[in-house]
Amino acid sequence: MMRTEAATNNSRVRDWFIFVKTGNGLTDMITDCTEFKFQHVSNLDLNSLMFSNYKNTITGKALIGIAPHGMGLFFSDIYPGSISDNCFTEKSGVVQWIQPEHELMADRGFAIQDLCALKGLYLNRPAQKLSDQFTQAEVASNFDIASTRIHVERFIGGVKEWSILNAVWLVQQMDLLSSTWHALCHIVKLTMPPIGPRENK
Repeated sequence: MMRTEAATNNSRVRDWFIFVKTGNGLTDMITDCTEFKFQHVSNLDLNSLMFSNYKNTITGKALIGIAPHGMGLFFSDIYPGSISDNCFTEKSGVVQWIQPEHELMADRGFAIQDLCALKGLYLNRPAQKLSDQFTQAEVASNFDIASTRIHVERFIGGVKEWSILNAVWLVQQMDLLSSTWHALCHIVKLTMPPIGPRENK
């Protein structure tokens, strides 16, 4: 094995071990969504379908899933911006990639407990605030999740460094955007070093 390959494998093992230390050793995938701007069209029904309340404009939405060591595993097609994270997760089929009794890590907005329970999976996301303050255990758990989940955002950032994805797209080009998104995701997957969490020195 080449020295660089050995270093990469050692890095991935170390990154996975961080998940074990924080109690997230059964995490198979970390997911998140990202959005792309589209031009407004004269068709009001289409505008309504594409309107994202989160971005307050016309968008397309993509879902991504990475492994704990940072490698990209799942890249969805582009969906209309009005789709909720919950509905998107179900339609994309991403939960089929998770082993039974293992974990899917997601942001607080992914309220997909029922879907995960149906598939025999555990949803690992930051705790909801049910009182005036989080408990110490909830604060510690939320920190551990945030410090590991942030790496899916770094992967998305690596993809969006390609300026073509930051253009305002025509709605008629949604298929082209999907193909471009997939291609650039795979380029980042093949060229970026592992981006999983590093142990503090």
